[in-house]
Amino acid sequence: MPQNPAVVGAKTSGSEVYVFYCSKELGKLEAGSCDPDLRLRGHDKEGYGLSWSPFKEGYLLSGSHDQKICLWNMASVAQEKVLDAIHVYEVEWDPNHETVLGLLASSGDDRRLMVWDLNRIGDEQLDGDGDDGPPELLFSHGGHKAKISDFSWNKNQPWVISSVAEDNTFRVWQMAESIYHEDDDDMLGGDGQ
Repeated sequence: MPQNPAVVGAKTSGSEVYVFYCSKELGKLEAGSCDPDLRLRGHDKEGYGLSWSPFKEGYLLSGSHDQKICLWNMASVAQEKVLDAIHVYEVEWDPNHETVLGLLASSGDDRRLMVWDLNRIGDEQLDGDGDDGPPELLFSHGGHKAKISDFSWNKNQPWVISSVAEDNTFRVWQMAESIYHEDDDDMLGGDGQ
């Protein structure tokens, strides 16, 4: 966890997420045993995506092949929210908007990188809007021809993401301002900054 490097999260080969508090004195474990401090259960299948919030202490994203992205709050050890996605391989918080808890991206074997706004979960949709996905899906980038292996938000330039895929392509792209600009006032507290 960025706010406390002694707290470590790990995905298991099953469906659980383990959290370890490494600052405590570790006892001697038998070979092959594992004793996490927390076992987070919300997924039905294994997966690889795991990301701590860079701004909000104790908030953790996990993504798995069960088509779910789970948001965990270590303070309550409860699932805060669940997003339905496609076989999630990677999740990452947006590092540029400190005042917004809920901007994140995910990728999977559907060749798409999705940008989500958790603050929109439960928002009402107009007729026909459902064709574009749920209200919390802000943007879907479909420029790859194979599974996206990894991606990263640009930490110096907001709304820019790079992605690599198993089709041996590397893409750097930026969402059109029209996609996020009208929502900036709501997400960023009214001044668009």
